[in-house]
Amino acid sequence: ESQESSVEIVDIPVDVFSELLRFIYTGTVKNLDQYALELMQAADKYQLEHLKSKCEHSLSESLTIESVSSVLLLADMHSSPRLKSSCIEFITSHSTQVMATEGWKELTQEMMNDLFRKLALTNKQ
Repeated sequence: ESQESSVEIVDIPVDVFSELLRFIYTGTVKNLDQYALELMQAADKYQLEHLKSKCEHSLSESLTIESVSSVLLLADMHSSPRLKSSCIEFITSHSTQVMATEGWKELTQEMMNDLFRKLALTNKQ
């Protein structure tokens, strides 16, 4: 970095990073609905709480039967209790449809993996 006068950021797509920079310099995001998932991850990584809050709101407002499982997983990974609560409420209201999706199967598998990891850690102590 110091020798090349550049920083390479490989875990955020260019268009998402452009929106992140726009937010940092102007306080606005042009394509929040389009990039909310990725922006929330970046906002959490760089501790931009106001942007994270905007993303949480956008994601809560646009939950669908197909997206709710991945959004719930994201909310859990990035410590977002409000978004997690919105997802759980949505799932409760649409449980039969949500449970029939591939996302639900992946979510339940991830939850089981987490449970077994926690059990393994508990048994080691």
